[in-house]
Amino acid sequence: MPVTFLATISMLQSAIQIAGDGGARLKLDIDDSGMDAVMAPSGMRGQLLSVTVEVEHGLADGGKSAHKGAATNPLDVAGSRL
Repeated sequence: MPVTFLATISMLQSAIQIAGDGGARLKLDIDDSGMDAVMAPSGMRGQLLSVTVEVEHGLADGGKSAHKGAATNPLDVAGSRL
C-alpha cells in the first residue's frame, strides 16, 4: 500500500548523513497534516522499501507550507527507524 505525504529535507546540518558502511540516513520535516501518513507504515519496519523523491510543483508558497508547523525534532526516515 503506497503512502504519500509532503515533506521538506530538514535544514539541519545532519539532515543527510553518510555512514561509514556505505549506508545513508535522510531526515525529513513533516507538517502535522502528514502525521497520519507517516504513522501508517509502522508495520513496515525492517522491510526493504522503494522510495521516490520528487519536488512538489505548483504550491503557491514554493513548498513552505509543507514545512510550516513541522515537529521540532525531525522524524528519522531510514531503514528500520520509520
